[in-house]
Amino acid sequence: MRHQRSPLKAAPARRRTLAGVLLALAICSPAVFAGGFQVSPTIAEVPAGTKVASFELRNTGSDATTVQVDVLAWDQSDQAGDSLVPANDIIVVPRVATLEPDGGQLVRIALRHPATGEQSYRVRLREVPPPPPPGFMGVRTLIEQVVPLFFVAAGEPKVAWHATLSDKGELLLGAANSGPHYLRIVDIQLVDQRGAILADHHGPGYVLAGHAMRWPLVTHARLARGDLLSLQFKRDGSLQSVPLAVE
Repeated sequence: MRHQRSPLKAAPARRRTLAGVLLALAICSPAVFAGGFQVSPTIAEVPAGTKVASFELRNTGSDATTVQVDVLAWDQSDQAGDSLVPANDIIVVPRVATLEPDGGQLVRIALRHPATGEQSYRVRLREVPPPPPPGFMGVRTLIEQVVPLFFVAAGEPKVAWHATLSDKGELLLGAANSGPHYLRIVDIQLVDQRGAILADHHGPGYVLAGHAMRWPLVTHARLARGDLLSLQFKRDGSLQSVPLAVE
Protein backbone atom coordinates (compact mmCIF):
# COMPACT_ATOMS: atom_id res chain seq x y z
CA MET A 1 0.00 0.00 0.00
CA ARG A 2 1.10 3.52 -0.64
CA HIS A 3 1.82 5.89 2.19
CA GLN A 4 -1.06 8.17 3.04
CA ARG A 5 -2.30 10.39 5.82
CA SER A 6 -4.74 8.31 7.79
CA PRO A 7 -7.92 9.54 9.45
CA LEU A 8 -8.66 8.43 13.00
CA LYS A 9 -10.30 5.14 12.21
CA ALA A 10 -9.66 1.46 12.26
CA ALA A 11 -9.86 -0.86 9.37
CA PRO A 12 -13.38 -2.25 9.63
CA ALA A 13 -14.75 -5.23 7.72
CA ARG A 14 -15.37 -4.23 4.09
CA ARG A 15 -17.89 -5.76 1.72
CA ARG A 16 -16.95 -6.25 -1.88
CA THR A 17 -19.14 -7.46 -4.69
CA LEU A 18 -18.36 -9.35 -7.85
CA ALA A 19 -20.42 -9.61 -11.05
CA GLY A 20 -18.47 -11.90 -13.36
CA VAL A 21 -15.07 -10.20 -13.15
CA LEU A 22 -16.43 -6.72 -12.37
CA LEU A 23 -17.01 -5.19 -8.94
CA ALA A 24 -20.45 -3.68 -8.29
CA LEU A 25 -22.66 -2.78 -5.37
CA ALA A 26 -24.78 -5.71 -4.29
CA ILE A 27 -27.80 -3.47 -3.70
CA CYS A 28 -27.87 -2.65 -7.40
CA SER A 29 -28.74 -6.21 -8.44
CA PRO A 30 -31.97 -8.15 -7.88
CA ALA A 31 -29.95 -11.37 -7.53
CA VAL A 32 -27.50 -11.30 -4.63
CA PHE A 33 -25.55 -14.29 -3.32
CA ALA A 34 -23.88 -13.43 -0.04
CA GLY A 35 -21.06 -15.47 1.26
CA GLY A 36 -19.61 -14.66 4.63
CA PHE A 37 -17.22 -15.57 7.40
CA GLN A 38 -16.43 -14.40 10.89
CA VAL A 39 -13.00 -14.00 12.45
CA SER A 40 -12.14 -14.04 16.13
CA PRO A 41 -10.52 -12.14 17.76
CA THR A 42 -11.06 -8.82 15.97
CA ILE A 43 -7.98 -7.35 17.68
CA ALA A 44 -5.16 -9.73 18.59
CA GLU A 45 -2.57 -8.98 21.25
CA VAL A 46 0.10 -11.63 21.81
CA PRO A 47 1.95 -11.42 25.16
CA ALA A 48 5.65 -10.68 25.30
CA GLY A 49 7.76 -13.81 24.82
CA THR A 50 5.07 -15.59 22.75
CA LYS A 51 5.64 -16.10 19.02
CA VAL A 52 2.29 -17.49 17.83
CA ALA A 53 -1.13 -15.87 17.38
CA SER A 54 -4.30 -17.86 16.66
CA PHE A 55 -7.44 -16.80 14.80
CA GLU A 56 -10.66 -18.77 14.42
CA LEU A 57 -12.52 -18.47 11.12
CA ARG A 58 -16.16 -19.57 10.81
CA ASN A 59 -18.32 -19.79 7.70
CA THR A 60 -21.63 -18.01 8.27
CA GLY A 61 -22.96 -18.63 4.76
CA SER A 62 -24.89 -21.49 3.24
CA ASP A 63 -22.14 -22.50 0.79
CA ALA A 64 -18.51 -23.46 1.18
CA THR A 65 -16.18 -20.46 1.07
CA THR A 66 -12.44 -20.06 0.63
CA VAL A 67 -10.49 -17.42 2.59
CA GLN A 68 -6.99 -16.16 1.83
CA VAL A 69 -4.88 -14.84 4.72
CA ASP A 70 -2.19 -12.20 4.19
CA VAL A 71 -0.16 -10.41 6.85
CA LEU A 72 0.99 -6.81 6.36
CA ALA A 73 3.75 -5.15 8.38
CA TRP A 74 2.36 -1.95 9.92
CA ASP A 75 4.43 1.21 10.22
CA GLN A 76 3.54 4.83 11.01
CA SER A 77 4.92 8.34 10.78
CA ASP A 78 3.49 11.78 11.44
CA GLN A 79 4.29 12.76 7.85
CA ALA A 80 3.16 9.71 5.86
CA GLY A 81 0.56 8.20 8.20
CA ASP A 82 -0.03 4.45 8.17
CA SER A 83 2.12 2.27 5.92
CA LEU A 84 1.28 -1.38 5.16
CA VAL A 85 3.61 -3.69 3.22
CA PRO A 86 3.68 -7.50 2.91
CA ALA A 87 5.40 -9.01 5.94
CA ASN A 88 8.41 -11.26 5.28
CA ASP A 89 9.06 -12.25 8.90
CA ILE A 90 5.78 -14.13 9.41
CA ILE A 91 4.58 -17.70 8.87
CA VAL A 92 0.85 -18.28 8.21
CA VAL A 93 -0.72 -21.77 8.49
CA PRO A 94 -2.86 -22.25 6.49
CA ARG A 95 -2.58 -19.29 4.14
CA VAL A 96 -5.68 -20.41 2.22
CA ALA A 97 -8.56 -22.14 4.04
CA THR A 98 -11.77 -23.65 2.65
CA LEU A 99 -14.66 -23.49 5.10
CA GLU A 100 -17.72 -25.70 4.78
CA PRO A 101 -21.12 -24.23 5.76
CA ASP A 102 -21.11 -23.61 9.53
CA GLY A 103 -17.57 -24.98 9.54
CA GLY A 104 -14.48 -23.47 11.11
CA GLN A 105 -10.73 -23.28 10.71
CA LEU A 106 -7.97 -22.33 13.11
CA VAL A 107 -5.30 -20.10 11.53
CA ARG A 108 -1.94 -19.66 13.25
CA ILE A 109 0.42 -16.76 12.58
CA ALA A 110 3.96 -17.05 13.91
CA LEU A 111 7.05 -14.87 14.01
CA ARG A 112 10.05 -16.38 12.23
CA HIS A 113 12.35 -14.87 14.87
CA PRO A 114 11.86 -13.68 18.46
CA ALA A 115 10.55 -10.14 18.61
CA THR A 116 12.83 -7.34 19.75
CA GLY A 117 10.28 -4.84 20.99
CA GLU A 118 6.68 -4.60 19.91
CA GLN A 119 5.82 -5.84 16.40
CA SER A 120 2.67 -4.51 14.69
CA TYR A 121 0.79 -6.07 11.79
CA ARG A 122 -2.56 -6.08 10.08
CA VAL A 123 -4.02 -9.41 9.06
CA ARG A 124 -6.05 -9.22 5.85
CA LEU A 125 -8.60 -12.00 5.31
CA ARG A 126 -10.31 -12.09 1.93
CA GLU A 127 -12.94 -14.36 0.46
CA VAL A 128 -11.71 -15.93 -2.77
CA PRO A 129 -14.43 -15.74 -5.45
CA PRO A 130 -15.56 -19.16 -6.69
CA PRO A 131 -16.07 -19.79 -10.39
CA PRO A 132 -19.55 -18.50 -11.37
CA PRO A 133 -22.06 -21.18 -12.33
CA PRO A 134 -23.05 -21.37 -16.01
CA GLY A 135 -25.40 -18.54 -16.92
CA PHE A 136 -24.90 -16.69 -13.64
CA MET A 137 -25.98 -13.05 -14.04
CA GLY A 138 -26.31 -11.91 -10.43
CA VAL A 139 -23.94 -10.39 -7.92
CA ARG A 140 -21.92 -12.31 -5.37
CA THR A 141 -21.00 -10.47 -2.19
CA LEU A 142 -17.45 -11.06 -0.97
CA ILE A 143 -16.08 -10.24 2.47
CA GLU A 144 -12.73 -8.71 3.40
CA GLN A 145 -11.69 -8.12 6.99
CA VAL A 146 -8.53 -6.48 8.32
CA VAL A 147 -7.56 -7.29 11.90
CA PRO A 148 -4.83 -5.55 13.95
CA LEU A 149 -2.20 -7.94 15.34
CA PHE A 150 0.35 -6.96 17.98
CA PHE A 151 3.22 -8.99 19.40
CA VAL A 152 3.51 -6.73 22.40
CA ALA A 153 6.36 -5.82 24.70
CA ALA A 154 6.10 -5.24 28.43
CA GLY A 155 5.26 -1.70 29.50
CA GLU A 156 2.77 1.04 28.77
CA PRO A 157 2.39 3.68 26.05
CA LYS A 158 3.86 7.09 26.80
CA VAL A 159 2.22 9.61 24.50
CA ALA A 160 2.83 13.34 24.10
CA TRP A 161 -0.08 15.14 22.39
CA HIS A 162 -0.18 18.42 20.53
CA ALA A 163 -2.66 20.40 18.43
CA THR A 164 -1.37 22.64 15.67
CA LEU A 165 -2.77 24.91 12.99
CA SER A 166 -1.35 24.44 9.51
CA ASP A 167 -0.53 27.38 7.27
CA LYS A 168 -3.95 26.80 5.65
CA GLY A 169 -5.72 26.92 9.02
CA GLU A 170 -6.22 23.15 9.20
CA LEU A 171 -6.35 21.72 12.74
CA LEU A 172 -3.91 18.84 13.19
CA LEU A 173 -3.88 16.48 16.17
CA GLY A 174 -0.46 14.94 16.73
CA ALA A 175 0.81 12.19 19.01
CA ALA A 176 4.30 10.84 19.71
CA ASN A 177 4.49 7.52 21.56
CA SER A 178 7.88 7.02 23.21
CA GLY A 179 6.65 4.03 25.21
CA PRO A 180 7.13 0.31 24.40
CA HIS A 181 3.40 -0.43 23.92
CA TYR A 182 0.87 0.77 21.33
CA LEU A 183 -2.03 3.07 22.25
CA ARG A 184 -5.61 2.48 21.08
CA ILE A 185 -8.27 5.09 21.82
CA VAL A 186 -11.91 5.70 20.82
CA ASP A 187 -14.53 8.46 21.10
CA ILE A 188 -12.00 11.22 20.46
CA GLN A 189 -13.12 14.82 21.07
CA LEU A 190 -11.51 18.24 21.17
CA VAL A 191 -13.40 20.49 23.58
CA ASP A 192 -13.01 24.21 24.30
CA GLN A 193 -13.00 25.81 27.76
CA ARG A 194 -16.79 26.20 27.73
CA GLY A 195 -17.26 22.49 27.09
CA ALA A 196 -18.27 22.89 23.44
CA ILE A 197 -17.14 20.08 21.15
CA LEU A 198 -14.97 21.51 18.38
CA ALA A 199 -14.08 18.24 16.63
CA ASP A 200 -14.76 14.59 17.23
CA HIS A 201 -14.27 11.11 15.85
CA HIS A 202 -15.82 7.93 17.20
CA GLY A 203 -13.65 5.38 15.42
CA PRO A 204 -10.49 3.92 16.97
CA GLY A 205 -7.15 5.64 16.64
CA TYR A 206 -3.78 3.92 17.03
CA VAL A 207 -0.33 5.21 17.90
CA LEU A 208 2.26 2.45 17.56
CA ALA A 209 5.10 1.99 20.03
CA GLY A 210 8.03 4.28 19.24
CA HIS A 211 6.10 6.07 16.50
CA ALA A 212 4.37 9.39 15.88
CA MET A 213 1.08 10.12 14.15
CA ARG A 214 -0.78 13.21 13.01
CA TRP A 215 -4.39 13.49 11.90
CA PRO A 216 -6.37 16.36 10.36
CA LEU A 217 -9.58 17.18 12.25
CA VAL A 218 -12.58 18.97 10.82
CA THR A 219 -13.79 21.90 12.94
CA HIS A 220 -16.00 24.89 12.16
CA ALA A 221 -14.59 26.91 15.05
CA ARG A 222 -12.23 29.81 14.37
CA LEU A 223 -9.16 28.76 16.31
CA ALA A 224 -5.98 30.72 16.93
CA ARG A 225 -2.59 29.74 18.24
CA GLY A 226 -2.61 29.81 22.01
CA ASP A 227 -6.26 28.76 22.39
CA LEU A 228 -6.73 26.28 25.24
CA LEU A 229 -8.43 22.99 24.45
CA SER A 230 -9.06 19.63 26.09
CA LEU A 231 -8.45 16.36 24.27
CA GLN A 232 -10.87 13.71 25.54
CA PHE A 233 -10.94 10.03 24.63
CA LYS A 234 -11.61 6.58 26.03
CA ARG A 235 -8.91 3.99 26.56
CA ASP A 236 -9.94 0.53 27.77
CA GLY A 237 -13.36 1.98 28.62
CA SER A 238 -11.91 4.74 30.81
CA LEU A 239 -12.47 8.41 29.91
CA GLN A 240 -9.24 10.43 29.84
CA SER A 241 -8.58 14.13 29.33
CA VAL A 242 -5.42 15.90 28.18
CA PRO A 243 -5.07 19.73 28.23
CA LEU A 244 -3.69 21.23 25.04
CA ALA A 245 -2.80 24.68 23.74
CA VAL A 246 -3.08 25.23 19.99
CA GLU A 247 0.37 25.72 18.51
